[in-house]
Amino acid sequence: HDFTLEDVLAEAKNIADLIKKKKNRETLDQRNYLIGLLYYKFKLTEFKIAEIFNMSRETVNSSKIQPQQFIRLNDISFISNVNVYML
Repeated sequence: HDFTLEDVLAEAKNIADLIKKKKNRETLDQRNYLIGLLYYKFKLTEFKIAEIFNMSRETVNSSKIQPQQFIRLNDISFISNVNVYML
């Protein structure tokens, strides 16, 4: 997909709202994938991303790295959870 910043920000809000209701591996994987997009593709700072998701900058720092690790390890659960964004 060729996401725009607006697309990712809208989805970030949706995922943040979902996590408030149901915090599980699927929603956290999706959040972390979006964090990676915001940081690496759109060059937002960790502080700005922390504001978007209402979390600490330290959590953003560790969350942005997780998608790369899981993809490199071919983690089937992670890939399945974020497949909606990867197609």
